Amino acid sequence: RVVQIVPKKDEANQINSDNLNKLDTQEYEYHANILVGEDKIKETDFPCDFDLHLKVGSLIMMITNDQEHKRWVNGTLGIVSELSPTKIKVTINGTEFEISPVPFNKYKCEYDREERKLKYIVEASVSQFPVILAYAITIHKSQGMTYQQIACNLDSCFAPGQAYVALSRCANYDKLYLTSKVNPGSIITDNVVTNFYNDVNKEGK
Repeated sequence: RVVQIVPKKDEANQINSDNLNKLDTQEYEYHANILVGEDKIKETDFPCDFDLHLKVGSLIMMITNDQEHKRWVNGTLGIVSELSPTKIKVTINGTEFEISPVPFNKYKCEYDREERKLKYIVEASVSQFPVILAYAITIHKSQGMTYQQIACNLDSCFAPGQAYVALSRCANYDKLYLTSKVNPGSIITDNVVTNFYNDVNKEGK
């Protein structure tokens, strides 16, 4: 039950689907409900799955902070312990919790000329259970999270900094695993950074 961190969404989806199919328990599907801005809804703008598929025994990750009760934070891992068409229960560190849907908002920024300040307005909103399958997640989704153990596949990195973000998610390097050798093509540097250091070196000389 080690989280795999991969560069591309389709890779993560395939790993999650393969592992979900290995479970012989009943599968449940939970659809996100649109609350605001139906014409502004774009699934990639939200961290939740619009069509969430789970089975009892699934490895999941919480994708919100439990601000009220402090039971979990964004990135906490757990196991699905009970499911019904309207209910999800997960076990986190040996304790079972019932999970309720929460709103996920997409904001737009506007300038209030009268008050002379920026205001953030909800442009679109959906309600969904704050969990995702966690057998694999993308490097992008892992940003800002810390794990005790992870497995990384860097073969298909396609953007500057991806390899660094993936490798730096693990708090314990004894628990950092590579599913394949790291090749030079996986380490991509932004040209802006390269040019900056070249200029610094020229000035230093």
